[in-house]
Amino acid sequence: MENNAQRFLNAFSQIETVFKSWNKSTKTSSFSNYVHRYSKNHSLIKQYRDDLLEYSQLRNAIVHDRAGQNEIIAQPHDEVVKEIEQIALILMHPPLIEDIKFDKLITCQLDDSLLDTLSLMTRKGYPQLPILSGVMVQGVLTNQMIMAYMLDHIEGKIIDLEGVKVKDIFNSVKKADYILIHDTNEVLSVVEEFANYQQRGKILSAIIVLNDESLKKGPIGILTSRDIPRLLSKITHN
Repeated sequence: MENNAQRFLNAFSQIETVFKSWNKSTKTSSFSNYVHRYSKNHSLIKQYRDDLLEYSQLRNAIVHDRAGQNEIIAQPHDEVVKEIEQIALILMHPPLIEDIKFDKLITCQLDDSLLDTLSLMTRKGYPQLPILSGVMVQGVLTNQMIMAYMLDHIEGKIIDLEGVKVKDIFNSVKKADYILIHDTNEVLSVVEEFANYQQRGKILSAIIVLNDESLKKGPIGILTSRDIPRLLSKITHN
């Protein structure tokens, strides 16, 4: 049975192997240098940056190089071992979007009545809906877009939406930002997309999920910033 030091070193080696697989240069680097480099663009490494740097120092404290042989001279605590093993597991076997269970996706068509669509959004509590033309994604309809359209069409304190279609809003107000992503991508990539938009001072309204059948059947799911907590839970409890 492996002791804590052996388990720690195995997990450390797995993480280092992942780092090396990301390295596009022919030059090798130290573990700590990899951490500094990848924490700039990788959300998980950024999240665990300080811990990983401590693990690098701890690794040197656990192992003593004597005459070319690595000798274990210390045992890390149980919690430290569990955490580094968890990080190694996530990096070695990252959860994919296809591992997420999606409810049946509610969408709207460009030619749908705005009143019917707004009623659906209100009844279901959806702040946005994917807009389709057939099965092809055209954009995202948001509450903000609807409000902007209504403010532009007030006549004598009256807003007449009778006969207005989704495409009328889509073609006349600022469109919401969205991204299409295949379900074979990592869950972490979704979290990073929302973070990247936030860093640029922009709002990513939705990420619409596709699979291999989407060209025939349409998208299979939608992810918004409200899903980030469960996405992070999926990553850390994989």
